[in-house]
Amino acid sequence: MKQSRLFKIVYYLLEVGKSTAPELAEKFEVSIRTIYRDLDAISAAGIPVYATQGKGGGISVLQDYVLDKSLLSDQEKEQILMALQGIIATDDTKSDELLSKLGGLFQSKIPNWIEVDYSDWVKKTSDQDIFNPIKEAIFKRNVIVFSYFGNNGCFSKRKVEPVKLVFKSKAWYLYGFCLQKNDFRFFKLTRIKELEILPLTFTRDLTSITKLETAIKNEKLVSVKLKFAPQVAYRVYDEFTDKVTKDRHGNLYVCIDLPDNETMDIYLFSFGNSVEVIEPEYIRQKYEWKKQDKEFYGAKKTPSLVTVPAQNYIMISGKGNPNDMDFSNSVSVLYSLAYAIKMAYKATATQNEFHDFTVYPLEGIWQKTEETELVKENLEYTIMIRQPDFICEEMVKAALERVKIKKPNPLFEEVRFGTMQDGKCVEILHIGAFDDEPISFEKMEQFALANNLKRTTSYHREIYLNNANRVEKSKLKTILRYTVE
Repeated sequence: MKQSRLFKIVYYLLEVGKSTAPELAEKFEVSIRTIYRDLDAISAAGIPVYATQGKGGGISVLQDYVLDKSLLSDQEKEQILMALQGIIATDDTKSDELLSKLGGLFQSKIPNWIEVDYSDWVKKTSDQDIFNPIKEAIFKRNVIVFSYFGNNGCFSKRKVEPVKLVFKSKAWYLYGFCLQKNDFRFFKLTRIKELEILPLTFTRDLTSITKLETAIKNEKLVSVKLKFAPQVAYRVYDEFTDKVTKDRHGNLYVCIDLPDNETMDIYLFSFGNSVEVIEPEYIRQKYEWKKQDKEFYGAKKTPSLVTVPAQNYIMISGKGNPNDMDFSNSVSVLYSLAYAIKMAYKATATQNEFHDFTVYPLEGIWQKTEETELVKENLEYTIMIRQPDFICEEMVKAALERVKIKKPNPLFEEVRFGTMQDGKCVEILHIGAFDDEPISFEKMEQFALANNLKRTTSYHREIYLNNANRVEKSKLKTILRYTVE
C-alpha cells in the first residue's frame, strides 16, 4: 500500500509541478506527518524531490527528471503499451514508432489487441478525415471553424475552442466551447462540414472541467414499452441486446428510457411501420397520427389513388433553387414555429383536453414558371407543415409572436396559417434522389392515362418522409402527388 502511494506521489508531483504537504495529505488521505515520511523515503530512493520555503514555495521534483523504468512493474509496463495501442488505433500517423521504442525499453511485446475503422458499411467514408485534425487542434489549443447541421434542419457556421473527443451512443462527438453560443456544446462529427483549423489559439482554463457529465444538460427521460415486428429483429438485437423479449408470433418487446423530445420522434420513426408504442398512453397517442393518417402518408412504390380532405398548415412561399440557403432558412423558420406551437399547446392545454402529437413531416408544393426544361432557379414553391385539427389560427399567431422574440428572423413575417384540400389525387412513393423524380412522374402519368384520369393542376405536392441532409440520396423517401379528375 505504501509503495503504491509513494509511486502516486511522484507521478502527481511530475504532473502538477508543485504542491504543498497539506495538499498532498488531503489528496492521498493521510496525515501531514506521513507525507513528510513518504518524501524522505522517496528521496532515499534517489528521486530528487525537494521543498522551497516562502510564498509560492512547495514540494516538487527536479525539473527534467525522468523516472527509471525499473519503477514500473511488468503489469504496469504492459498496461502502458496497451493504452498506447489504443491511441494509435485512432491515429493515422506513425505513432507506432513510439510503441516500438517503448516496447524495446520495457523489453516487452504484446499482441495488437485493438483496431478502429471509422467508416461504416454504407458510406464507406472515414470520419478520421476530421477526427485527426480536431485531435491536433485540441492538443495545440487551436480555434476551429466549421459548418454544422443542427436539429433545426440547417447548416450554421460555428467557431469553437475544442476540448475533447467523445465516443457516445455509437458515434463520435466533439465537445468544446462554442463562441457563437458562449457556452459548451456537443457536435456530432458526421454533421461537421468544411472544417478549418485557425492559427488563432485560445487560453481558456479547461482544468475546471473535471467531469464531462457536469457539462451535459440532463434530458427528461420517459420509460417506454415498444413492440417491434419480426422483420426488424436484427436491428432490435443490435441496439437492445439482452433487454428483448419475444412472443410466439415473433414480435419483440423492449422497455427503454428515451428522452421525451424530438430525439424520440426521430428514433422511433426510423423504424417506420415496424414499431408500435405500447405504453405510456400519452406517448402512444402521440404517434396515433401515423395510424390515423396512414392512407395519407403510406403511399406505395406503385401509383395509386387517394382522396385528401381539408388540412391545416403553417406555410411560407418562395422562388428559387431548393439547394440554396434561402430555402434552407425557410425550412428552419417553419420547424421553429412548428415546435413552438407544440410546446405552447402542451403548456396551456388542460389534462382532459390534452392530446400530445408529433410534428408532421415537411411538405412542399412546386411549380415551374415555364414549360421548358427545368431550371431550379425559376421554381416557385410553398413549403408547409401540417397542424392537427385542434390547433387553431389564434394558437399559431400567439406562438408566432413568441418565437419572433426568441429567434428573430424576418422570414417569420412571411409565415401564414391556412387550409388546403387536394381532393382526388394520384400519388406514388419515390425512393431516391430528387433529380430522379421524373421517372416516378412518368409512372404516375401512365397510371392516370390507363384509368382515364386527367391532371387538373400544373403544380404537384411533395411530402418528405426523411431528412435529405441526414440520409443518402438513394434512400430518400418522398411522396409525389397531384390532383386529378
